[in-house]
Amino acid sequence: MLTTALREAHEEVGLPPERVEVLGVLSQAMSKHGLRVTPYVGLIDPDTDLTPNPAELDEIFTVPLRFFWKISATVRMHLSTGVKPTMCRRMNIRVISSGG
Repeated sequence: MLTTALREAHEEVGLPPERVEVLGVLSQAMSKHGLRVTPYVGLIDPDTDLTPNPAELDEIFTVPLRFFWKISATVRMHLSTGVKPTMCRRMNIRVISSGG
């Protein structure tokens, strides 16, 4: 699965597999198309040149890790207390790099 993930990253954004320091694997999820997805987390140099493949995606963007910590805390609160947060975001995010 890791080989597939690295190949897909290369096809979608031109990321050479040897430029990725793989940190680990996350839990599998189902895509909206019913495909099982195995996400991996890795580090790349923030100066790595990435180019979106227009046949695969429209743009590449970065998201600070703290964004996910806030969202995760909100979701945990809702699941553990049943209290719905006053503001909720629903996003499909593909993190290519989180510099700094």
